[in-house]
Amino acid sequence: MIETRYIRANGVRTFVQVAGSGDPIIFIHGALLNSFLWRPQLDYFGATNFCVSYDLRGHGRTGPSSEVAYTTSLFARDLRALLDALRLGQVTLCGLSLGGMIAQTFAELYPQRVRCLVLCDTAFSTFAGTIEMLLNAVVGVVTPSAIRTLGAGNFCALNYWINRLSGQGGWVSQTLAGRMYASWALASVPGEEMIKVYRSVLAFRGCRLDGFTGPALLINGASDSPLILRQARLLQHQLPHAEYQIVPRAGHLANLDNPFEFNRMLDRFLMGSAARWVGPVEPDSNRAGTTGCQLPARSTTTMQTSSSKSCLEENRQTSSTTAGNSCSAGRVANRCRLLIRALRPNCCPSRDSTS
Repeated sequence: MIETRYIRANGVRTFVQVAGSGDPIIFIHGALLNSFLWRPQLDYFGATNFCVSYDLRGHGRTGPSSEVAYTTSLFARDLRALLDALRLGQVTLCGLSLGGMIAQTFAELYPQRVRCLVLCDTAFSTFAGTIEMLLNAVVGVVTPSAIRTLGAGNFCALNYWINRLSGQGGWVSQTLAGRMYASWALASVPGEEMIKVYRSVLAFRGCRLDGFTGPALLINGASDSPLILRQARLLQHQLPHAEYQIVPRAGHLANLDNPFEFNRMLDRFLMGSAARWVGPVEPDSNRAGTTGCQLPARSTTTMQTSSSKSCLEENRQTSSTTAGNSCSAGRVANRCRLLIRALRPNCCPSRDSTS
């Protein structure tokens, strides 16, 4: 079951979706999208993990904020406040596109809070080369004026047709469902918020991740933009010990285009990283940024998934009895059964079906 709630974090009323229990995974969506991007992952990983996805400020049901400018550092502070509000210490971060930039920034600022780092279809720096810098200059000048003149909806439609005419129409998504989702998500972002989000992406100059020592995974859709695939190679130099995976039959929204392969790759990585678990870091109530963060009562609005209530209750009981030993024999056996099912052809596995 996926539950929705609003949490006050860093002065923003943030829309949050949560599922399951166990080791926490935080999913961070990309620019001009929203937390519904991660529904296939919440459905799947919610059987054995505590999963959180949320709408960034300026996006979706969280909506606009009074900040004049957005940066990945601001988004990272929002995330820290959200983790404190949820009383989570060390977590796995999984971010796509702008979400990956936020995850990198968070790992640079608060490395002790990151257990594993998963970066999907994201950038090392939007100033990494001559092409990126030229695009920055053009997009930075043209985009705000175009959005204000055409309106956010017309601007997005124009962008879509330009991509199609240039032969790049499928880089965002290889599926009709993915393209429909992206259009729906874009339509929910007001024009001025769109400008602030664009500028936050264009201002991303990369991060120093020397302080982060945990496992890392880089994931790209095989049909993503060549520029973003180039950025992945630069990220490999930044994280030389990171695993790198390519999701077949997938574009920029790799987790939506091919959730079967994406979930299998992420699951295998999490299983391998379990042995490096160093235990949770308790949030410090004296840390800056925690003031005003509240954990409200759970929303009465719930969304039913393919997981049955009895299976979820069983998983919660299992998680509570094995919290001190995430690598227990029973849990590893359970994950192995799930992976065997995932490898069967024409089968989309469900992690809560263990019998």
